[in-house]
Amino acid sequence: MVLVLGEGAPVPGEVVPTGLIPRDEPTLTLPQPQPQPQPQPQPPQEASSRTNYSGAETDADLIELWLSDRPSTTKQTYRRVVEEFESFLYAQGLGLRSLKLTHLRAWADALRGLPSTVRSYTSIIRSLLSFAKRTGYTEFNVGAALKLARANFGGTERSLTEEEVYALFAAASPRAAPVLRLAYYTGARASELCQLRWKNIRWDQDGGATINLLGKGNKLRSVRLRAVPAKVLHELAKNETNPESYVLVTRQGTPLNRRDTWHMVRRAAEAAGIKKPVSLHWLRHSHATHAVQRGAPVHLIQATLGHSTLAITGNYLHANPTESSGDYLMGAGNQIDTLTHSNIPLPESPKAPRSSRSGD
Repeated sequence: MVLVLGEGAPVPGEVVPTGLIPRDEPTLTLPQPQPQPQPQPQPPQEASSRTNYSGAETDADLIELWLSDRPSTTKQTYRRVVEEFESFLYAQGLGLRSLKLTHLRAWADALRGLPSTVRSYTSIIRSLLSFAKRTGYTEFNVGAALKLARANFGGTERSLTEEEVYALFAAASPRAAPVLRLAYYTGARASELCQLRWKNIRWDQDGGATINLLGKGNKLRSVRLRAVPAKVLHELAKNETNPESYVLVTRQGTPLNRRDTWHMVRRAAEAAGIKKPVSLHWLRHSHATHAVQRGAPVHLIQATLGHSTLAITGNYLHANPTESSGDYLMGAGNQIDTLTHSNIPLPESPKAPRSSRSGD
């Protein structure tokens, strides 16, 4: 008995090729294979493998990569926050790749300070985790599920009155006064003023000046100073001929840093009797607050301060409202209050439609 391996067997007497059997020999037919049950579809599984496009081998490598393109002052702030976050992870025996949402929430819940500070810290860590996911260093971004804490706008809380600003100018030392005046009239950040060079200033024919400031994200903006506040720059420029030199320097001729400006403001505030924890950034907030109060257009304040969105500048307007739609309502003391109910024409009442049916 033989097996039929295929059709087309030769007639008797022919040479049988390999694999073919003559049909007149007894054969055995193999049973047909039974169809196997199809596996039930399973829910899609997350891929367990990932491609690390960042090139970072450790958390420290990734953090340095994340910080690399940021301005120096931003880098210092972010690094301090991340170091505190790393200490938390180390105490838990965790890393960025093993971090879970429960761990992240525990860290956020343990933060203490002003709501704005908590929100800032959380935003920084969320940015790091988002970068880790985008570059393939981590498989998931647990920071996306962490909500930011609500924070009230604190710009007006960290600003001075106009009287306090001028008292600060009067009490400042001769070296500090130009720094404080420039900070207030330009609304510039401390880091922007510290890196300002004479080549970044263009003198105008009317005695004013236009200053080119390099802000966050290496964004360049121009700030116009009228002749009166520009006198500060004219005084500083009397003995300076090198366009590459820094505008604000120490007695040794080195450029000022943020710590230098902090000490200048604190000494002036103490001499002026101001009990608030003033820093140079307070003069930036004061610039925006006072400009809003004096009716400056919000888009102009945004351009001067270098805010990324109009919503940020709008916070000053919301915190310092000069008018509201309620001012235009009756009884609010506006011109409309001269009208009385007796002389306001009232609309006629609509007449009831006549019935088309008769004889009812």
